[in-house]
Amino acid sequence: MQELKVRVNYVKGDQVRFLSHLDLTRVMRMALRRANWPVLMTQGFSPKMKVSFYSALPVGTAGYDEYMDVVLNVSGRFLGKASTKSGEGSEVFQFLSLLAHSLSKTLPTGVSIKQVFPVEKDEEPFESRILSSLYHVHMRKVDEICLTTAITEFLKCSSVPYNINRRKSTKTIDLREFISWAQIKPVQNLGPDILCVLMEIKHADGRTARPQWVIDSLSEFGLSADSKEVIVDRVKIRR
Repeated sequence: MQELKVRVNYVKGDQVRFLSHLDLTRVMRMALRRANWPVLMTQGFSPKMKVSFYSALPVGTAGYDEYMDVVLNVSGRFLGKASTKSGEGSEVFQFLSLLAHSLSKTLPTGVSIKQVFPVEKDEEPFESRILSSLYHVHMRKVDEICLTTAITEFLKCSSVPYNINRRKSTKTIDLREFISWAQIKPVQNLGPDILCVLMEIKHADGRTARPQWVIDSLSEFGLSADSKEVIVDRVKIRR
């Protein structure tokens, strides 16, 4: 038997955007069991699947370029059988194609598999390799001129303090340092009263910001908008 580390590129779509990250990890682990993936387990009294998730999405945000790593316990013989059943191609490629297909069949509506591919077992942590995330933020009944002006003024600032309110404390961050750029994106068929803001948000040492925080901060620049009413999609993770 040998270990094979694979990376799963998946979608958390609109139908499950209000699923929490914890619930999503439970869904994925349950799907792995139902798909009979040969996942390697940890040692000890309470063995757990060797599965890692990255860059958690907040509740209400969909993601179309999400990743998780899974460590498999496989044999050359099993890989050979997978290759024979799948036709041409390398054994590993055919094996992973079968795994992707089996996992897809066990996932709920709204969660889908884009790709499964092998990665080096000892590569640097995936989280540390993420440079930025690209988001689409859909806003309803917002004046385009006011939105454009607010974004422009925000980007002109060298610093934009933002307070993150927690249960027992408040943390202040410089929101501006996380925002690479933001602009209104022309999108057809959204409706006459919907605007789409495209923004790139940096990741640094495991830290990042949320698009909703940016929308909140735009109130300082003359925009009246409720961040709880926007629809946020992460469309790309850049690394």
